[in-house]
Amino acid sequence: MSTIDIINYSNEYESDLFRIYQSIINEKVYLLTDPAEFYMSEADFGNRMESLSSSGRENTWIALANGLPAGFLFVQSSSKHHLQHVGSFGIGVLAEYRGKGIGQALIVKMLDWAKKNNLIEKVALGVFSINQAAIHLYKKMGFVEEGRKVNEIKFSQGHYADDVLMYQMVQDD
Repeated sequence: MSTIDIINYSNEYESDLFRIYQSIINEKVYLLTDPAEFYMSEADFGNRMESLSSSGRENTWIALANGLPAGFLFVQSSSKHHLQHVGSFGIGVLAEYRGKGIGQALIVKMLDWAKKNNLIEKVALGVFSINQAAIHLYKKMGFVEEGRKVNEIKFSQGHYADDVLMYQMVQDD
């Protein structure tokens, strides 16, 4: 069993996170961005991740497996007043590390942060309906499906997936 550490974003891992993101994009299964549409430079990607770590309503964490970057999670909220209470998150784990507790450890860290953050009341995400392992994990972690955008995602081979919208309230009323 590998040791999993979740750390706050550090630009020391900028190249590794960029590589992880590119790897997931190249799978053409879990993200909206197609490899041909990804024009962000490594420096721009790093700047974006760092900016998500410097706000009270946003944050980024890195998962290290035996000291090696294996995944990340970022949470962000809208600058629109009526949506600032919602933190939407994205998560990425390298294929060879999936199913080993890294996604769960990242989500635990994020939920702990969100519950202590009086600015965030709701945590939300969208996940492709074909990603059953992720949906199972989110439900196990207390997320609830609140809706679906049917056939929202069209893959190049002509197959469709729903965008499953899930949430968890993190503040007591």
